[in-house]
Amino acid sequence: MIGLVRAFNWHIEIFRLRRSPETPVGLATATGTEDESIALTNLRDIDEEQVNMRTVVIIGNSATKAVGCHMITSRGYAL
Repeated sequence: MIGLVRAFNWHIEIFRLRRSPETPVGLATATGTEDESIALTNLRDIDEEQVNMRTVVIIGNSATKAVGCHMITSRGYAL
């Protein structure tokens, strides 16, 4: 498990070098099961404790905004 944590932290650091610390990050763990959890955070506050082998990590782009508990990426139309 140490290797997984190290790899995760390494990948997140790469994104932190290129993206704003406020970039939204969605975490979906164990989707479709009783253990399902969905969280919205950002690159600055993401915590390796929130991520495991059952977690999908979605990192927004420069246009992505956190609106309530949702990540929204505008495609050029008004929101």
